[in-house]
Amino acid sequence: MPHIEPLTLHLNSVHCLEDIDSFFVEFIDIASELAMGIFKKKTNRRRGGFKFWNDGRRTLRNTTNKLYKIVKRKKQSDSPEAEVHAARAAYNKSTAIYKKQLLIAKRESWKHFFQELHSRFWIYL
Repeated sequence: MPHIEPLTLHLNSVHCLEDIDSFFVEFIDIASELAMGIFKKKTNRRRGGFKFWNDGRRTLRNTTNKLYKIVKRKKQSDSPEAEVHAARAAYNKSTAIYKKQLLIAKRESWKHFFQELHSRFWIYL
């Protein structure tokens, strides 16, 4: 390893506290350089997702998932039938709203896509 030889020479020349400090600074620099070369780096950009996805849809999805977990928990804990029915009704209503908003967003996304395609269509011919 090419990085270890200068490090061992530097370690052999340590005689006081300042030498130890400079040795550890060099050691940390070499270790971080090697780690950055070995480990896979994550990209900073967000991976491709739906263009119509936004915070409103995310919160609707999260509330729907929470309501589903509540219904599931109430069923497993043998809660009274009225509580399970009320939780199921709230979950069904949230699911309907979420699906409707998702379809609206998809329709708007496709509409935007075709408008862009139509405006650029004659450029490609």
